[in-house]
Amino acid sequence: MTVTGLEAQLGRPLFEAGSKNRLTPFGAYVFETSSEQLKQFERGMKSIEAYARNDFGRVDIAVVPSVATVYLPGILSNFVGRYPHVVLSIRDDSSAQINKLVELGQIDVGIASLTEDASNLGFQPLLSDPLGVVCSPSHALNRLNRPLSWSDLQGHRFIANGTCGLIRAAQFRSLLAESEMDVQNTTSLLALVATGFGITTLPRLAIAEEREDVAFKTTRYARLQRTIGIVTSKNRSLAPAAAAFVDAVEAAF
Repeated sequence: MTVTGLEAQLGRPLFEAGSKNRLTPFGAYVFETSSEQLKQFERGMKSIEAYARNDFGRVDIAVVPSVATVYLPGILSNFVGRYPHVVLSIRDDSSAQINKLVELGQIDVGIASLTEDASNLGFQPLLSDPLGVVCSPSHALNRLNRPLSWSDLQGHRFIANGTCGLIRAAQFRSLLAESEMDVQNTTSLLALVATGFGITTLPRLAIAEEREDVAFKTTRYARLQRTIGIVTSKNRSLAPAAAAFVDAVEAAF
């Protein structure tokens, strides 16, 4: 009945008269063309299934430098071992810039702090670490054998950076307004601090344990912390490979 219906639709016989095992020339053409289309369909389905299994794909990621240094190598090692054919594009940047990149759709996943205006972003907290004052070991502030207050920073050259936006205290905002230098790159910022050029504020994780050319000083403000988490867009679904990377980050924490 299906063959009869198809012949009626096409307006030509598929089989020779009186034989259902011998194709007409037209039937042979239909068979060859249909077979190729079925093979193409099967290849397409296998490709879709492979994509769903994360056998291939691409994930664009941006991470704050401290996480990139401390945690990212282990996360990547596990992820690449499980999904060797997924292409990863990784950059490190400030939290503010990472939030912007996620919102614009230029990256799939960010690992950063959430900025103030982030209504279009999803955020899953991973860890918190304290913010403190960073200076050179020979700096006068390092000789104070106690947690620092914002008044202690008065009279010292302060270098602003992206994480300063996390500190809302009025006394600190006044100090920040007087700063004549803003350095977003953490490597450059710490190089300046190490030479004694100025002081800054940074999260504890931003200072590697083995560094001896800079000193991290705690503050008397115990609740002064930054929270780092997974930043994604609320307006776009993640591709399977990107969702798998998020799962890998969650598992690591």
